[in-house]
Amino acid sequence: MLKFFPNVLTLLNLIFGSLAIFYITTQFDFMLAWYFLLVASFFDFFDGLVARWVKAESALGKELDSLSDMVTFGVFPAIFFLMFFKLIPLIDFVYAFVYVPGLVYIICVALRLAKFNVDSTSGDHFKGLPSPAAALLLVSSLLFLSDYFTMDTFLFFEVIVSLFMIVPVPLESLKMKTTSSKILVVTLGAISIVSIFTLQWKGVPLIVGAYYLMGFLFYQLRKKAIF
Repeated sequence: MLKFFPNVLTLLNLIFGSLAIFYITTQFDFMLAWYFLLVASFFDFFDGLVARWVKAESALGKELDSLSDMVTFGVFPAIFFLMFFKLIPLIDFVYAFVYVPGLVYIICVALRLAKFNVDSTSGDHFKGLPSPAAALLLVSSLLFLSDYFTMDTFLFFEVIVSLFMIVPVPLESLKMKTTSSKILVVTLGAISIVSIFTLQWKGVPLIVGAYYLMGFLFYQLRKKAIF
Protein backbone atom coordinates (compact mmCIF):
# COMPACT_ATOMS: atom_id res chain seq x y z
CA MET A 1 0.00 0.00 0.00
CA LEU A 2 2.84 2.37 0.87
CA LYS A 3 4.38 1.76 -2.55
CA PHE A 4 1.27 3.20 -4.22
CA PHE A 5 1.12 6.30 -2.01
CA PRO A 6 3.27 8.46 -4.37
CA ASN A 7 0.80 7.72 -7.16
CA VAL A 8 -2.02 8.86 -4.87
CA LEU A 9 -0.23 12.19 -4.49
CA THR A 10 0.15 12.40 -8.26
CA LEU A 11 -3.55 11.73 -8.73
CA LEU A 12 -4.33 14.47 -6.21
CA ASN A 13 -2.29 16.80 -8.42
CA LEU A 14 -4.48 15.73 -11.33
CA ILE A 15 -7.69 16.13 -9.31
CA PHE A 16 -6.93 19.65 -8.14
CA GLY A 17 -5.70 20.65 -11.59
CA SER A 18 -8.97 19.39 -13.05
CA LEU A 19 -10.97 21.22 -10.38
CA ALA A 20 -9.12 24.41 -11.29
CA ILE A 21 -10.24 23.95 -14.91
CA PHE A 22 -13.82 23.17 -13.86
CA TYR A 23 -14.15 26.24 -11.64
CA ILE A 24 -12.49 28.64 -14.03
CA THR A 25 -14.71 27.58 -16.93
CA THR A 26 -18.03 27.26 -15.08
CA GLN A 27 -17.79 29.72 -12.20
CA PHE A 28 -15.17 32.22 -13.43
CA ASP A 29 -13.68 31.90 -9.94
CA PHE A 30 -10.08 32.92 -10.62
CA MET A 31 -8.92 33.01 -7.00
CA LEU A 32 -10.28 29.55 -6.20
CA ALA A 33 -8.66 28.21 -9.36
CA TRP A 34 -5.38 29.79 -8.20
CA TYR A 35 -5.65 28.05 -4.83
CA PHE A 36 -6.34 24.75 -6.57
CA LEU A 37 -3.19 25.29 -8.65
CA LEU A 38 -1.17 25.88 -5.48
CA VAL A 39 -2.49 22.70 -3.88
CA ALA A 40 -1.79 20.72 -7.05
CA SER A 41 1.76 22.12 -7.10
CA PHE A 42 2.23 21.00 -3.51
CA PHE A 43 1.30 17.42 -4.38
CA ASP A 44 3.43 17.52 -7.52
CA PHE A 45 6.47 18.59 -5.50
CA PHE A 46 6.10 15.84 -2.93
CA ASP A 47 5.06 12.86 -5.08
CA GLY A 48 8.57 12.40 -6.45
CA LEU A 49 10.20 12.95 -3.06
CA VAL A 50 7.93 10.41 -1.39
CA ALA A 51 8.53 7.92 -4.20
CA ARG A 52 12.27 8.13 -3.56
CA TRP A 53 11.87 7.97 0.21
CA VAL A 54 9.80 4.77 0.09
CA LYS A 55 11.75 3.41 -2.91
CA ALA A 56 8.62 3.27 -5.04
CA GLU A 57 9.82 4.96 -8.24
CA SER A 58 8.29 3.24 -11.26
CA ALA A 59 7.61 3.69 -14.97
CA LEU A 60 3.90 3.94 -14.18
CA GLY A 61 4.51 6.74 -11.69
CA LYS A 62 6.66 8.64 -14.17
CA GLU A 63 4.06 8.47 -16.93
CA LEU A 64 1.22 9.28 -14.53
CA ASP A 65 3.14 12.30 -13.28
CA SER A 66 3.64 13.66 -16.80
CA LEU A 67 -0.01 13.14 -17.76
CA SER A 68 -1.14 14.89 -14.58
CA ASP A 69 1.29 17.74 -15.18
CA MET A 70 -0.05 18.14 -18.71
CA VAL A 71 -3.52 18.81 -17.33
CA THR A 72 -2.57 20.94 -14.31
CA PHE A 73 0.40 22.90 -15.63
CA GLY A 74 -0.31 22.71 -19.36
CA VAL A 75 -4.02 22.91 -20.13
CA PHE A 76 -5.14 24.88 -17.06
CA PRO A 77 -2.85 27.94 -17.47
CA ALA A 78 -3.80 28.27 -21.13
CA ILE A 79 -7.51 28.12 -20.24
CA PHE A 80 -6.91 30.57 -17.38
CA PHE A 81 -5.46 33.09 -19.84
CA LEU A 82 -8.34 32.59 -22.23
CA MET A 83 -11.03 32.99 -19.57
CA PHE A 84 -9.31 36.05 -18.13
CA PHE A 85 -9.29 37.78 -21.48
CA LYS A 86 -12.91 36.78 -22.01
CA LEU A 87 -13.73 39.35 -19.34
CA ILE A 88 -12.36 42.06 -21.63
CA PRO A 89 -14.83 43.26 -24.33
CA LEU A 90 -13.06 42.49 -27.58
CA ILE A 91 -14.24 41.69 -31.08
CA ASP A 92 -14.03 38.04 -32.12
CA PHE A 93 -11.15 38.71 -34.50
CA VAL A 94 -8.97 39.95 -31.66
CA TYR A 95 -9.77 36.88 -29.54
CA ALA A 96 -8.00 34.77 -32.14
CA PHE A 97 -4.73 36.33 -31.03
CA VAL A 98 -5.44 35.12 -27.49
CA TYR A 99 -5.82 31.52 -28.67
CA VAL A 100 -2.45 31.39 -30.43
CA PRO A 101 -0.18 31.98 -27.39
CA GLY A 102 -2.29 29.51 -25.41
CA LEU A 103 -1.78 26.83 -28.04
CA VAL A 104 1.95 27.60 -28.17
CA TYR A 105 2.10 27.20 -24.39
CA ILE A 106 0.28 23.83 -24.43
CA ILE A 107 2.54 22.55 -27.21
CA CYS A 108 5.68 23.58 -25.35
CA VAL A 109 4.50 21.90 -22.14
CA ALA A 110 3.79 18.69 -24.06
CA LEU A 111 7.20 18.81 -25.74
CA ARG A 112 8.97 19.46 -22.46
CA LEU A 113 7.23 16.62 -20.62
CA ALA A 114 7.81 14.21 -23.50
CA LYS A 115 11.50 15.11 -23.69
CA PHE A 116 11.86 14.72 -19.92
CA ASN A 117 10.40 11.21 -20.05
CA VAL A 118 12.82 9.97 -22.71
CA ASP A 119 15.93 11.88 -21.61
CA SER A 120 18.13 9.69 -19.43
CA THR A 121 20.79 12.39 -18.95
CA SER A 122 18.78 14.83 -16.81
CA GLY A 123 18.18 12.79 -13.68
CA ASP A 124 19.78 15.32 -11.34
CA HIS A 125 18.81 18.52 -13.13
CA PHE A 126 16.18 20.09 -15.35
CA LYS A 127 16.60 21.21 -18.93
CA GLY A 128 14.54 24.33 -19.32
CA LEU A 129 11.99 25.86 -16.96
CA PRO A 130 9.84 23.13 -15.34
CA SER A 131 6.16 23.27 -16.30
CA PRO A 132 4.94 23.78 -12.68
CA ALA A 133 7.16 26.86 -12.37
CA ALA A 134 5.95 28.14 -15.74
CA ALA A 135 2.31 27.68 -14.72
CA LEU A 136 2.77 29.46 -11.39
CA LEU A 137 4.63 32.28 -13.12
CA LEU A 138 1.99 32.81 -15.81
CA VAL A 139 -1.10 32.52 -13.65
CA SER A 140 0.24 34.65 -10.78
CA SER A 141 1.49 37.35 -13.16
CA LEU A 142 -1.85 37.66 -14.91
CA LEU A 143 -3.91 37.44 -11.73
CA PHE A 144 -1.91 39.75 -9.48
CA LEU A 145 0.02 42.03 -11.86
CA SER A 146 -2.62 42.68 -14.53
CA ASP A 147 -2.97 46.31 -13.45
CA TYR A 148 0.63 47.01 -14.38
CA PHE A 149 0.83 45.62 -17.91
CA THR A 150 -1.19 45.64 -21.14
CA MET A 151 -2.89 42.67 -22.76
CA ASP A 152 -0.29 42.60 -25.54
CA THR A 153 2.47 42.37 -22.95
CA PHE A 154 0.89 39.35 -21.28
CA LEU A 155 0.35 37.52 -24.56
CA PHE A 156 3.97 38.10 -25.52
CA PHE A 157 5.03 37.02 -22.02
CA GLU A 158 3.08 33.77 -22.40
CA VAL A 159 5.03 32.91 -25.54
CA ILE A 160 8.38 33.78 -23.90
CA VAL A 161 7.66 31.57 -20.88
CA SER A 162 6.62 28.79 -23.26
CA LEU A 163 9.98 28.98 -25.02
CA PHE A 164 11.83 29.00 -21.70
CA MET A 165 10.45 25.51 -21.09
CA ILE A 166 11.90 23.98 -24.23
CA VAL A 167 15.21 25.86 -24.44
CA PRO A 168 17.57 23.32 -22.78
CA VAL A 169 19.15 25.62 -20.22
CA PRO A 170 20.42 23.34 -17.39
CA LEU A 171 18.87 24.14 -14.03
CA GLU A 172 19.53 22.50 -10.68
CA SER A 173 16.48 20.46 -9.74
CA LEU A 174 14.52 20.68 -6.49
CA LYS A 175 14.60 16.92 -6.01
CA MET A 176 17.22 17.19 -3.24
CA LYS A 177 19.32 14.41 -4.74
CA THR A 178 22.53 16.44 -4.44
CA THR A 179 24.02 18.82 -1.90
CA SER A 180 23.58 21.77 -4.25
CA SER A 181 19.92 20.85 -4.73
CA LYS A 182 19.34 20.75 -0.98
CA ILE A 183 21.02 24.15 -0.52
CA LEU A 184 18.92 25.52 -3.37
CA VAL A 185 15.69 24.29 -1.78
CA VAL A 186 16.56 25.89 1.56
CA THR A 187 17.64 29.16 -0.07
CA LEU A 188 14.59 29.32 -2.30
CA GLY A 189 12.38 28.48 0.66
CA ALA A 190 13.76 31.47 2.57
CA ILE A 191 13.27 33.74 -0.44
CA SER A 192 9.71 32.46 -0.82
CA ILE A 193 8.81 33.19 2.80
CA VAL A 194 10.19 36.74 2.63
CA SER A 195 8.58 37.41 -0.77
CA ILE A 196 5.12 36.16 0.22
CA PHE A 197 5.30 37.94 3.58
CA THR A 198 6.23 41.29 2.01
CA LEU A 199 4.52 41.15 -1.39
CA GLN A 200 1.78 38.54 -0.80
CA TRP A 201 0.95 36.64 -4.01
CA LYS A 202 2.66 39.32 -6.10
CA GLY A 203 5.90 37.76 -4.91
CA VAL A 204 5.33 34.49 -6.80
CA PRO A 205 6.79 35.73 -10.12
CA LEU A 206 9.83 36.93 -8.18
CA ILE A 207 10.22 33.48 -6.60
CA VAL A 208 10.07 31.73 -9.98
CA GLY A 209 12.56 34.20 -11.44
CA ALA A 210 14.88 33.63 -8.48
CA TYR A 211 14.67 29.87 -9.04
CA TYR A 212 15.58 30.20 -12.72
CA LEU A 213 18.65 32.30 -12.00
CA MET A 214 19.78 30.35 -8.94
CA GLY A 215 19.00 27.03 -10.58
CA PHE A 216 21.37 27.85 -13.41
CA LEU A 217 24.02 29.18 -11.01
CA PHE A 218 23.85 26.24 -8.62
CA TYR A 219 24.08 23.76 -11.50
CA GLN A 220 27.22 25.47 -12.79
CA LEU A 221 28.73 25.52 -9.30
CA ARG A 222 28.03 21.83 -8.84
CA LYS A 223 29.62 20.96 -12.18
CA LYS A 224 32.73 22.85 -11.06
CA ALA A 225 32.73 20.82 -7.83
CA ILE A 226 32.19 23.90 -5.68
CA PHE A 227 29.10 22.28 -4.09
